[in-house]
Amino acid sequence: MEKIKIYCLFASCLFLISSSAYANKLSKPSQKEEFAKNKNTTEVQSKQLTPQFKDYPVSSIYKGLAAKLVLDNNSAKAFEKQINQALAEDKIKFAGEYIIVRFSCGTAGCMTEFLVNKRTGKMLHVDLTSYLTIVDSKRNVEERVGETIESTMADSHLLVTREVTEGKGHKPAEYFNKFYILDQGKLKLIKKIKTMNN
Repeated sequence: MEKIKIYCLFASCLFLISSSAYANKLSKPSQKEEFAKNKNTTEVQSKQLTPQFKDYPVSSIYKGLAAKLVLDNNSAKAFEKQINQALAEDKIKFAGEYIIVRFSCGTAGCMTEFLVNKRTGKMLHVDLTSYLTIVDSKRNVEERVGETIESTMADSHLLVTREVTEGKGHKPAEYFNKFYILDQGKLKLIKKIKTMNN
């Protein structure tokens, strides 16, 4: 009788150990699940490190009449008529007061972009110029080299640009996202992130 008791207790122990091991196996995430979890965590951390539009809000968006362009630089004088028309017709795209205007600046697909204040008529003095060129001769890939505005919001002081540097010799082209905020009437670079070609 004693032997049966010992056997039964031993069997119970085996059952408990087996059940516990099975439960641990079920509760332990697979490698695929771990990878997905780590990827999501990395994406969240990356997003947190990247400047966000909501973190640089404006107090209000200008809704009054458009001012006339202030002719205090050569670009304003060269595109006076077109910019005044844009001031009158275009919606505010940046920092609660600014419109974005783009013009051709010559051959090779050259393009320049201006930020103009709809309330004051003043242009931001910033060089945002780009041109089309072959950046990968092996694949004959044409790319816009230079710096261009990628995204803005009317209710945020944050501006994001895309910068492409032309490769030289065996050195490939490089790609960046640059993050600026409007600070006392000037664009201030707060972060630059190297990116993949997209």
